[in-house]
Amino acid sequence: HCQKVFKRVYDMDSTIDPGSYHTFGLRAISHKERIQFIEHYLSKKIDTPSLVIIDGIADLVSDVNNIEETNAVVQKLMEWSAKYNCHIINVIHNNYGTAKMTGHLGSFLEKKCETHIELEANTVNKEWITVKCKRSRGYAFETFSFKVNELGLPIMVENLYDPLK
Repeated sequence: HCQKVFKRVYDMDSTIDPGSYHTFGLRAISHKERIQFIEHYLSKKIDTPSLVIIDGIADLVSDVNNIEETNAVVQKLMEWSAKYNCHIINVIHNNYGTAKMTGHLGSFLEKKCETHIELEANTVNKEWITVKCKRSRGYAFETFSFKVNELGLPIMVENLYDPLK
């Protein structure tokens, strides 16, 4: 699955330099080893990272409700973004049945994030994903939807249907 998702970027834009796009599946290593791996890679393997995406930030802690551990990870993210002058995107799930991000980690991340984006299944058109800007310190954006086409690529959906308008 990871390889399929990683390859999707090249399918969408064949002009991407393979030397500037690095992807890793880190499931087989512990949360501490993941942090060490990311830190090592940023400091030794990439000249100037501009964007780091961590899909599964909760996998960098053993307990999303451990205040010390979650604070340490958020501090590490802030350190990396300052040291490497890069933007860091984190993916974290909401608690089931609520709009709150998971655990203390979610709360800490929400306080520090520049832009909080929420994706949710569209309730009217089941194959669509609706993207909302929950909060932004910079540039907010209008809600939009996308769907995944038959090639597995995301495409924008025109004429967003909003039953409340």
